[in-house]
Amino acid sequence: MTWRDARKCNAPQRLFLDAMLMRGAYSFMRKKGVTRPKAMIGGAGYGGKSHGLRTATGEINGYFRSIGLPDRWGCLMCKKYTDLAGRQIKMLQKEMSDVGRVKSTRLHGLVFQFYEEGMGGFYLRNAQDPDAAKGTEYDWMLIDELTQFTREEFDFIDYQVRSPDMPFTPSGYGTNPDGVGHDWVKRWWIDNDYSDLKELIKDGIVFPEEYQFIPAKPWDNPTFGPGVEARLRGFEDPMLVQARWHGSWDLAGGMRFSQYQRTVHEYDDDDLVRHFSWVAPHYQ
Repeated sequence: MTWRDARKCNAPQRLFLDAMLMRGAYSFMRKKGVTRPKAMIGGAGYGGKSHGLRTATGEINGYFRSIGLPDRWGCLMCKKYTDLAGRQIKMLQKEMSDVGRVKSTRLHGLVFQFYEEGMGGFYLRNAQDPDAAKGTEYDWMLIDELTQFTREEFDFIDYQVRSPDMPFTPSGYGTNPDGVGHDWVKRWWIDNDYSDLKELIKDGIVFPEEYQFIPAKPWDNPTFGPGVEARLRGFEDPMLVQARWHGSWDLAGGMRFSQYQRTVHEYDDDDLVRHFSWVAPHYQ
């Protein structure tokens, strides 16, 4: 059973897949000439992001095999090895042992290889030793908790996603809105601010359409329940509640109004004019 079949009730994860593979509602990206789709799913905690990244691997390789590009090899990455081992490798062995296996090779290190012919596999990497990956090329990239990465780390990793025989090289990210990389991730995927990429956009190297954000809330996870809600809403730090429960990207350390939410506490100009307009009296 594919991830899509198993998660028919989970619209965010389906959209995430479609955005990476530029199909369905995201087919417009192909018409724009996008070759490096970068889809990000997340916001709130417990949205099924890590599970989604794991199981999307088979969808990606299966798609490329179906269009005559078998044996693709991508990468599933976490910032720390402890996260990779506890959040991904352990669960791969539990959830996907029927379709492939985790193994360690002297040449390639830790990898997950699918059993089915032509399905290839993916490398299992962490960013604690980035020099170990120099010279490596991936057909696609999935990163768990993108906001844990600095912009410099991301640039180094993103450079490795290249394949001359692929029509496009997808990347997908799952993340919460807190971490060392919060600002630059928010700028690209949430605010659609590409001022630092304007020369690349002008030259047709980068397209704003590459950056697609699919919000996910805790209740999008089929296993969501009262215990999860209590845990996500019970943080002592209101900033964590905003990040993990509401999935708010409007976070800043030391905020006086830490309960701030853009959708609740902001109005656009039309709203202000409509609610607070004042007409000056006419004097003779």
